[in-house]
Amino acid sequence: MQDPTSPITCFADAIAGLDYTQTNRHSAGNLPVSITLVDGALPPGLILAPAGLLSGTPTTVGSFSFVLRASDAALVSAEQAFTLEVLPKLAPPAGLAGCWRAEGDALDALGMSDGVPVNGASFAPGQVGQAFLLDAWMM
Repeated sequence: MQDPTSPITCFADAIAGLDYTQTNRHSAGNLPVSITLVDGALPPGLILAPAGLLSGTPTTVGSFSFVLRASDAALVSAEQAFTLEVLPKLAPPAGLAGCWRAEGDALDALGMSDGVPVNGASFAPGQVGQAFLLDAWMM
């Protein structure tokens, strides 16, 4: 049987005061795979769901180390250490119109230019978290 934690990679950095969501998807082991915190501490404001969803709004800047255990339906488990960086929210550069984080919606992280994806724009898995998928055509 495969190690149930093999799909876990790393967590993207978080920004203090901004919503954070990252899911670890599992295809190894006997599903379902359950994720638990076994050592260390998550950044204040974030919670971990048993399915592997780490979400919330981090409130404290810093480096947070913790260990997660993945256990599958056959009670096979493995642990992996992580460090998640929570960075301070910085003022946007002068003249910046918007900042879209590709988190499954078109909400502007600056709160100035919310919208909806149009002309073939959507979201897809990125290297860490989600990314924009731009599949538009030009005339």
